[in-house]
Amino acid sequence: MKTARNKQASLLLALLLSAVWLLPTQANSAIRSWRGADGAAVSPQAGCPVEVLREHLTVEIGGLPQPFADLPDASVTAEYTLLNPTEDAVEVRLFFPVGQQPAYTDESGAYGVTVNGKEAAVKRRFSACFTRSFSAGDVETDLMKLEDGYTSDPFWRPGLPVTDYTFSFSELDDTRNTLAVLCLTGGSRALLYDEGDKAYYKLEWDGKSTVRFNIEEGSVCRIAVFGESDAAFSWRFEHADTGEPLSATVSEKEKRELTLEGFITGLSQENSPVSAADRFNAAAAELRDTFDGAAPDALQVTECLQFTVDENYMEWYEYTLAFAPGETLTNTVTAPFFPDIDVGWEPPKYSYTYLLSPAAGWASFGGLDVELHTDAFLLESSLKGFTKTETGWEMHTDSLPEKELELCLSAAQKPKRDKDDLMKEILLWGLMIFGLALIAGAVLLVIFLLKKLFRRLKDGRHAKNGTKGAQHESVHRPAGDGGRTEGMQ
Repeated sequence: MKTARNKQASLLLALLLSAVWLLPTQANSAIRSWRGADGAAVSPQAGCPVEVLREHLTVEIGGLPQPFADLPDASVTAEYTLLNPTEDAVEVRLFFPVGQQPAYTDESGAYGVTVNGKEAAVKRRFSACFTRSFSAGDVETDLMKLEDGYTSDPFWRPGLPVTDYTFSFSELDDTRNTLAVLCLTGGSRALLYDEGDKAYYKLEWDGKSTVRFNIEEGSVCRIAVFGESDAAFSWRFEHADTGEPLSATVSEKEKRELTLEGFITGLSQENSPVSAADRFNAAAAELRDTFDGAAPDALQVTECLQFTVDENYMEWYEYTLAFAPGETLTNTVTAPFFPDIDVGWEPPKYSYTYLLSPAAGWASFGGLDVELHTDAFLLESSLKGFTKTETGWEMHTDSLPEKELELCLSAAQKPKRDKDDLMKEILLWGLMIFGLALIAGAVLLVIFLLKKLFRRLKDGRHAKNGTKGAQHESVHRPAGDGGRTEGMQ
């Protein structure tokens, strides 16, 4: 019986291990899709009395883009006919959400704003959008990140002193398996960061003041100390696998005394359109989140400072419309339009999104006309009613649609799934289903074994109770028999 139970336990363990092993894991793979940049309708502040008599939306797609190649022209132009129905002069400050520049291009695209055909003064603004996602629900959230001037954070202020250290390593005992162990003491916050140097592919941090990271000959370590402090660095070196002490030489390559504004500016991309104030506010927010909940003298670690990368920003056009009493203006906004690209199809599919919901902020919305100029095939649309024209497609609505405008295009009317991609997806789903089936089987086996065990325990208790009853009977029966015999006598 014991051997049988051991076999059952072994079988159960094998099933569980098989299920875990067969579940799909996250791994590096070729990029199969690219995120584009959505357009969005202009949104005024709450309580704006101005009405939209009509919006004419024109989508120009000169050709479908290929990832990492020269992009054909693609833009979206929104022409608003706006009416101030009041007897007062009205000024409307507007922010047009352009979106994020997609990862597959370095081009910013064409943009511009006109009022009654004349170019308007436009300020390009940028808010931090480090998650690379943007939707209608994000408009108000991201808009709140745009401040007039520099943030008023009491600690992360432009003039905050920053001491920026750069250390280099040489004469390593083992050039492939050496860990540098840094312990920082001092009275202020410090950040170990990477600025595109030899990346730390093995890093351990205690969450307080000690960090271990791999180094190679010529590796560079950068540490920024924020605020006035007497920071002290202690170094030792050890083998990455055994912990055995090793020797290496660490040198203070550079020490710079800066302000926080200077530190942030020094990490900015050259010729960046992001203003100093917008980048500073994004950096202050990131640093504040990084040190949130940490001790005042904590050492924090990051492998990437998001605020340094322009692609991590949401772009806006800021401008102001001035209405005389009862005046009607024509406001035209042109912005680049980049799609999401799905190369899991032959030929690829391209998804363009224009957010209409922000236009609900106007006092009223009359109608919408959409013209799509393209030679590509329109596979799907979130809005019904598109008809074919000589230059592409068009549609009309009498009011603001409840859905966003989503267009799916391709160079073929019926693109086919990429065979390799389809086989990988089928295999992935097969492994997932098989793994889940094994887990379900293991659970059922556990339930069966537990039921069997409880049944045996129950039967054992009944058998034991029955034996006790039989013994009790054998003790009392002779006395009864004796009594009856004695009575007979």
